[in-house]
Amino acid sequence: MTSILKVSEIQDPTNSNTALTINATGDVKIPGHVVQFQKYQAASTGGTTSTSTSFVSDGEISITPKYSDSILAIVANSGSSIASGYGYFRIFETASSTEVQTVPWGNFSSSPQWLASVNMSATYTPGDTTTRVFQLQGRTLSGTRYINYATYLSIMVYEIAQ
Repeated sequence: MTSILKVSEIQDPTNSNTALTINATGDVKIPGHVVQFQKYQAASTGGTTSTSTSFVSDGEISITPKYSDSILAIVANSGSSIASGYGYFRIFETASSTEVQTVPWGNFSSSPQWLASVNMSATYTPGDTTTRVFQLQGRTLSGTRYINYATYLSIMVYEIAQ
């Protein structure tokens, strides 16, 4: 004999806090848990070069939040190289033109070419279920930037239920 239990919400027995909800499409929402995961990874190493002093997209990923109150955790990594120069990397959300996080980066001397892994993480609260596009962008203030150099470029976004 099989049984079917149909519920849309489970509450704790002590003070009736919502522990889990299930919407009409069957999506389960447990506060603090990952709802979905999206990943972009560049196909190969060796990428491109840039001398642009404006921010240029190195890669992007889109995600459509399932819940309006979710938090998005973004992790971006890029192997890049620069000789005698410096600049910035940033995580940028295109729909709202939001600079989520920016970090300085570079070789501030005239020493040989410098290879480094740029690792960034940030959180973003979308406030709705509109598709968001996150880009890893970079720019130089001097020198030539070698993008996706010797390692893979990746961007990961986790939707975390609240």
